[in-house]
Amino acid sequence: MASGGSELTVGQLLETRRPGRKSLFAVAEHDSAHTALALMLQHHVSCVAVLREDSEPSVTDAPPALVGMLTLSDFLERVALPKADSGAVTCGQVMTPAESVAYVFADNSLQSCLSIMAEVRCHHLPVLSAEPSEGGVLLGVVAMEELLGLTAEARSQSRGALAETIARLPGLASVPRAEAGKRGGVAPRGEGAGEGAARPGRAPPGRA
Repeated sequence: MASGGSELTVGQLLETRRPGRKSLFAVAEHDSAHTALALMLQHHVSCVAVLREDSEPSVTDAPPALVGMLTLSDFLERVALPKADSGAVTCGQVMTPAESVAYVFADNSLQSCLSIMAEVRCHHLPVLSAEPSEGGVLLGVVAMEELLGLTAEARSQSRGALAETIARLPGLASVPRAEAGKRGGVAPRGEGAGEGAARPGRAPPGRA
């Protein structure tokens, strides 16, 4: 996937996550699907990375080789609904293989990640250090819920900063409210805004 740049990047997000979210939740492809489900429930996540056989499973900070992703939806669809034995089925058998998984890089913007998620209809994206063909390793996983929360917070902070900037502009703070209303073409309260007065886009009473 192409990288994009703006404001907060995925790499910055991974660096600033609270301690409990810094770890990478992962299993090995030979682990049972039950092991993956137990890990998701234990850490309250809905997705785990599936690593190469020689990578150590569980919670790790090492840069592993990604072979696939296994989500709670995958488990329900491929294990629970067919009533398969979750202890006998391996993660490698029910995961979505890495070749079919959308991914991003550390310099992708949060907004670009959300756009990719919307395009491919997924809720999680692995973050790679480089293209897989170039030996890229897994740096982390980002979730839609986390991205939506951060982008909403950023917009709120931007609006607050804009309001503070406007308040500091010369002349605006000293303009009386009534005068400001007249300049904007809207009658302030108490000046022609009583009953029967025309409202924008509406005819006054008695007129078609």
